[in-house]
Amino acid sequence: MKKSFIHSNIELVIEVEPLDYAYVLIVANTL
Repeated sequence: MKKSFIHSNIELVIEVEPLDYAYVLIVANTL
């Protein structure tokens, strides 16, 4: 699936697996 993150006015579209969802959130929050 694809998740869209809004961070510092930049839209990040990241294709992730369900099990990686929490990890991707952590990574997105540290950008």
